[in-house]
Amino acid sequence: RILASLINVWYTELIHVVLSIAHVPQKQVKRLQDILISARVDEILKTGTSKLPQSVLRAYVPAYQRLSMLVDLLAMTLGEFQNLIDSKALTVFSSDETRALLLSLFPECENRKRALRALDS
Repeated sequence: RILASLINVWYTELIHVVLSIAHVPQKQVKRLQDILISARVDEILKTGTSKLPQSVLRAYVPAYQRLSMLVDLLAMTLGEFQNLIDSKALTVFSSDETRALLLSLFPECENRKRALRALDS
């Protein structure tokens, strides 16, 4: 439990840092994703040769799901991101966090404005 708590703090801080970035140039998005993937340390929680079940990770490392979703979001197009907004699938992030990600990851365009409006509705 202590190790899981430390990992949760680490993941929470990683998420906070990414969400605080005002603009990620498109050329750097993949690099940021690679950094987050390499920063994942939940492999430490392995027991013997088997991985811990996702339910255990979610229970003891609440930030795990948010970090996993963030890594996935970094690989998405604006259209895919919009689909997640429309389907209300980004519940692990607050509306403000989702807005910050939209503003940070995607250049200003009509589709981004539409996605931002969808967050307000």
